Order: sequence, then structure tokens, then C-alpha cells
Amino acid sequence: MSGWTLIGVTRYNSNSCSLMARFSLSGGIQNITVYNDLTAIDVASGNSAGGGAQPIYLYAIGGSGISGVVYWDGNLIGPLAMPVVLDCLESSSSSSPP
Repeated sequence: MSGWTLIGVTRYNSNSCSLMARFSLSGGIQNITVYNDLTAIDVASGNSAGGGAQPIYLYAIGGSGISGVVYWDGNLIGPLAMPVVLDCLESSSSSSPP
């Protein structure tokens, strides 16, 4: 995963401009959920349209106002022991799991 772009992140729908991402698999489909760790509320989610490298579009959940896209390299990622931290700072706007 690379090139995370999130739109609509504010101090009101994030934890001081920080969000978390978790990954899951369902029949070869990559699922991503972005959530606010402070409130434990899911704010955006998306999934792949099959195998292979492609953008995964993230759509707002529950009126969060957060949407975005992440570029997936096609390698399936199951649940991770530690979630991926997404931060608003321009210097750390991209994040990849280990």
C-alpha cells in the first residue's frame, strides 16, 4: 500500500489529525477500514475490485466526511497486529504496513 490520500480529515473527525487503518480479507478481496482510535468509530472504508495492482477508493461512513484513495500493489494484507497510523502531516501522509 502506498500513496494514501485522505480528504475531509479535521480535528473534529480524527484524533488530532491522526487516523488508523485496519486490513481484512474476504475471498481474495482486500478490505480497508479507516477509523478514529480515540472514539473507535469507523470513518471510511473500501475494497479492491479483484486481484492485481489498483487504487482502492475509500468512502465516508456515517457522515464522517472522510474519503480518499490508496494505491494497492495487489499483495493481499490480512489483519495486522498493529494498525497503520495515518497522519495529516504532509511529511508523513504515506504509510505502508511492514
